[in-house]
Amino acid sequence: MKEEILQNLHSAHQGITSCINKASTNVYWPNFCEDIKSFVNSCSVCQQHQRANVKETLLPYSVPSLPWEEASIDFMYLQKTDYLLCTDYHSKYLEIKKLTLKTAEPMISAVKQIFRTHGIPRRLHSDNGPPFDSKQFAKFTKTYDIEHVTSSPKYP
Repeated sequence: MKEEILQNLHSAHQGITSCINKASTNVYWPNFCEDIKSFVNSCSVCQQHQRANVKETLLPYSVPSLPWEEASIDFMYLQKTDYLLCTDYHSKYLEIKKLTLKTAEPMISAVKQIFRTHGIPRRLHSDNGPPFDSKQFAKFTKTYDIEHVTSSPKYP
């Protein structure tokens, strides 16, 4: 009887939490939560279609010997406003610039302001977001002889 109930609870192949929530309002037996976990974890259909929980490998980097020799840039959204963040890899110093738009041109303008203050880095890291992957940004980095390095996904 317990096996039949477990099969009914898991017939849509929902996860452990959904099955426990459904069971909590309809059935009870001692250790039913553990039985549901075990049943769901041993479901061959779920195992076959389960997404791999593998994160992209973090790319290591060495700390540069000079300030602003190497930096990273990314966006932040806070209280309905976009910001550009620029971090020096040597000192971990952070510059923040408010943006009017999250597109290549305002972003490049903000980056130029930062570089006028601190100097032009040899290498600049970013993710592959549209403004960083744009023709304008590629032209900018080429003009200033900056090596643009993209990060591993989820590790900007």
